[in-house]
Amino acid sequence: MQPVATFKQIYFNPQTRSQSIEHDIAGALASLTASQSAERLELGDATMLPPRMETARQQEITQTFGADFATSVQDAPSGRWSGPVRSSYGLHLIFVSSKQPAHAPKLEEVLAAVLRDWTDDKRKANEEEVLKAYKKKYKIEIEAIVSEARAP
Repeated sequence: MQPVATFKQIYFNPQTRSQSIEHDIAGALASLTASQSAERLELGDATMLPPRMETARQQEITQTFGADFATSVQDAPSGRWSGPVRSSYGLHLIFVSSKQPAHAPKLEEVLAAVLRDWTDDKRKANEEEVLKAYKKKYKIEIEAIVSEARAP
């Protein structure tokens, strides 16, 4: 299974902050660290990106923020603000509250899907055998349908 993480992010727009972005991020990180607050999302810029993702799979994070950001979330320490982290939109500070590494699922977790896939494969194989038997038993002719073209 894919890695999973729960995190918050504060977005900093490089287009509107231009030269001051590094200073602004450093100040926000210092403020967050000093106050031990995980709820100061107003320090960043407005965005349509989600401020939080709960138990998000690596693929979901990648689709939303980009592959580099998703990797940074997995590499980030838990329980404190860190960054800046680059996404395809700009820079972010992130607070990872929990994460789980990728792991191979146990049989109990996938048993229903395995049985469904196996049953579906057997059904398809049986249908193929029945069709092969019909093809041997009958002569199949396909007639072309010719429609008359009408002139306007």
